Amino acid sequence: MISLVRTDLQVLCRIGANSLSICGRRYVNSKLLLNSNLRLTTMVRLYSNKNEVKTTKNITKEIAEPERSYLEDILDESEEKPKTTGQKVKRAAETSFYVSAGLASCAVLGGLVYLLVKELVSFSSPNGVYRDAFKRVKKDDRCFELFGEGLRAHGETSGRGRRRHIANQRFEKDGQQRLRIMFHLKGDKANGKVHAEVANIDGKWDYRFLIVECEDQRPHTIVLIDNR
Repeated sequence: MISLVRTDLQVLCRIGANSLSICGRRYVNSKLLLNSNLRLTTMVRLYSNKNEVKTTKNITKEIAEPERSYLEDILDESEEKPKTTGQKVKRAAETSFYVSAGLASCAVLGGLVYLLVKELVSFSSPNGVYRDAFKRVKKDDRCFELFGEGLRAHGETSGRGRRRHIANQRFEKDGQQRLRIMFHLKGDKANGKVHAEVANIDGKWDYRFLIVECEDQRPHTIVLIDNR
């Protein structure tokens, strides 16, 4: 009996020793794994910090030393003062050329603006006569009664449906330069046409006649000016 008890105790002791050994091994392994994880995390942080430091240095360098453009290089080259006589002559010729080109461009632009203003405002142009004649028609009470409110004017209709071109004719008669135009009217009550002619008399343009025709079912003519 005593021998059996001893045997059981020995078995239990062995089992306990084995359990302690296994627990110890697991503890050691877990500690080693934890240490390895800590080392790996530390290495990752150090690597990230190095990259951040490098990136910060690169950004600081880019901000401190921005890239130069091609235009800046050209301007720097052009700002260099000529040293030799040949360089000075070349620089003077280039400057004269640029100044002449700028003045010529300004002259051409001024001429275009003058022609445009003359075409739109001058009484000797078709558009100028058209604008003045239409103002006179709108102010006339007879035209208002005949055509109604919302009176509009337009030129000839082109193939694309545009109504901008004013029919006009330039000619000379009795030693006078003359301009004759025709445009259309459209009102709430009726539609019509306007015929106008101006002549250059002693250097001044003036009306020879201004006549309005109604194209309604009851044709009617209104003479606003007649100097024929």
